[in-house]
Amino acid sequence: MTSRATRFFVPALLLVLAGCDRTMHELRHTVYAPKEAGLTLIYENPAITDSGKRFSDRLQVRVASVKETPDGSMIQLTSSTLQGQQSTLCQVHNGGWTLVLDDKHRTPILPEGFPDRVSNWDRPGSHARVLGRAAADLPDLKLPPDFDRIGVWVESESAAGLTRTFYMSGIGEAETRVLRNGRWICVNRLISRGFTDVPETKPES
Repeated sequence: MTSRATRFFVPALLLVLAGCDRTMHELRHTVYAPKEAGLTLIYENPAITDSGKRFSDRLQVRVASVKETPDGSMIQLTSSTLQGQQSTLCQVHNGGWTLVLDDKHRTPILPEGFPDRVSNWDRPGSHARVLGRAAADLPDLKLPPDFDRIGVWVESESAAGLTRTFYMSGIGEAETRVLRNGRWICVNRLISRGFTDVPETKPES
């Protein structure tokens, strides 16, 4: 290769490598799951026509704790309604989001490499696929001015029918729709995102 050609080739190669590095950096750090301690999300079912019942049936999901491990972030979620409270353990690793039932049983919510490297995957009793990116259409949801409103629609097919869920970075599920009588009906929508204090814990010795 001549010195003249080298002068053009090397800068171009560096640009390509820099672009790849940025892309991989974004893949590693864009997580479509709630993973900030204290993050509190409130959901409502717009399909409930009675406003009082719709309010009383609201679901609050809070990130109770986050523990970093070599295998990713272990996240304790607390889901609360007026009827009770439930705790769930999840793992976030390489863009994947997995429900941890116990040491041997885990259920993938989103696969590792989602959404750019993996666009189809199986869940217990269903098959999911990425439909594409879109801007969040949640007019009642207040977000910081610099918050990334671009999310990903995922469609799941099971014996119960078709479901479409909109996932947002740092939030996870923002909206879910089900197909009923040929119409897409929203049955779960994020209406509030904020932070509540997390109890301080002593560092492990």
